[in-house]
Amino acid sequence: MHPQEICDKYVKENNAISRVLDAGYGKIYLLYIKQLCDMEAMRQDIMRPILQYWHYLKKPLSVQELYTQVLCVEECKLLKCEEEIEPQLFSGIAILLLESGEGILINIRKNASSSPSAPELNYSVWGAKDSFVENIEINLSLLRYRMKDPRLRTEMILVGKRTQTAVLVSYLSDVANDKYVDLVRKRLKTIDIDGILEAGHLQWFLKDKKFGLFPQVGLEQRVDLACGAMLEGKVLILCEGSPVAIIAPKLLAEFFHADDDESETVYFSVFSKILRFLCVLISVTITPLYIALVAFHAEALPTAYTMVLASGRAGVPVTVVTEIILMEILVEVLRECLMRIPKNIGSAIGIVGGIVVGQATVEAGIVSPLVLVIVALSLMTSFVVPDYSLSGTVRIVKFAMIFLTAFFGMLGLTAGLFLLFGAAISDTSLHTPYFAPYAPFSLRDALKSIFTNKYVSVCRPSFLHPKNKVRQKKKTS
Repeated sequence: MHPQEICDKYVKENNAISRVLDAGYGKIYLLYIKQLCDMEAMRQDIMRPILQYWHYLKKPLSVQELYTQVLCVEECKLLKCEEEIEPQLFSGIAILLLESGEGILINIRKNASSSPSAPELNYSVWGAKDSFVENIEINLSLLRYRMKDPRLRTEMILVGKRTQTAVLVSYLSDVANDKYVDLVRKRLKTIDIDGILEAGHLQWFLKDKKFGLFPQVGLEQRVDLACGAMLEGKVLILCEGSPVAIIAPKLLAEFFHADDDESETVYFSVFSKILRFLCVLISVTITPLYIALVAFHAEALPTAYTMVLASGRAGVPVTVVTEIILMEILVEVLRECLMRIPKNIGSAIGIVGGIVVGQATVEAGIVSPLVLVIVALSLMTSFVVPDYSLSGTVRIVKFAMIFLTAFFGMLGLTAGLFLLFGAAISDTSLHTPYFAPYAPFSLRDALKSIFTNKYVSVCRPSFLHPKNKVRQKKKTS
């Protein structure tokens, strides 16, 4: 097809811009989309050099001369076939065409994104405050800033038939196991969907079990933690247009790790991990346990406690199960409200919902004061987990335990916990046991999951099967 026909086609159908430069011996066609290209670079680095070259030398321009001597751009390559034009044009690449049918792809893509800012998902007291942004080129520069190893590998994969979203797969070639890289690459390339708009949409395609209860990949905003995951032997996935990176594999024990654990003393770090695990256990079991003791097994409590519970529930018109479910639903509604409404009025809604509504329900006799305390404790302990991805699972499991206990008492709670641990043990992330290093059990890795200080843990986790198993070599002084 003649270059003029190609330009007319995209100008008419896709609102592209076509510019024709007459150099005296023939026409040079420029095709681009204004909203995606840097117009200053178009004028200074493409149009002006071409016209000046003809003005001073008065000789025909070949595509090789344009490519090697004239164009003042950092990245360009020769056009191989006409089929390359469409995907490159809509990704912000300018197309230069000669009447001979030859052409050049010129990267003058406009980088429209915000500057790195403090993370909201992975806040840390001691850690870095910069995070990923929506532009994948800036994210890659942030990775290179921290990871200066030449063995850092990056692969770009286009996902989505309509959006053609750029997905960057990054890993350390001498550390990451090849099976993880191949599995991620295979799953990304087999995605057949109209469009991918953010990293969260990719989670479904990277899961081993599509309807698994637990999150099987990690979502990360902070660049330093993403680089730390690659140092452990994991694969990092970045999606164009999303300020969140995906880390795979991600196992259950790692959701309880916080970056501040590396900065604190070993003793406080171990204490914090035990506290987080206990808080999750309390969040899941405290309200079902209250139902089991009050509604089914009141005889298990001392007589004094039984009298206190009875006096607290005096005048409450509903059963204990209904009371717990009503308060838990109220808490979930308040949580959703605080997530959706503007931040300027979020604190006011929290105060009104948490104090005024809670106090009003107790004074109206709808719920007992002890239930209000228990539900509030369950809510607070659910926020202790450093990784927010696990909080949704904790909320779902809590309601499942409540209904099991409401029907079967303590037997239902016990059976629910066994089913929960069974689901966690049988789950996998990129074919890696989700409950590792505790099932299958490895004493060395289990101790390292508790003592995460890099000085104490000189080797990388063996369940990740890294190529390079040692992260540091201790020197005796």
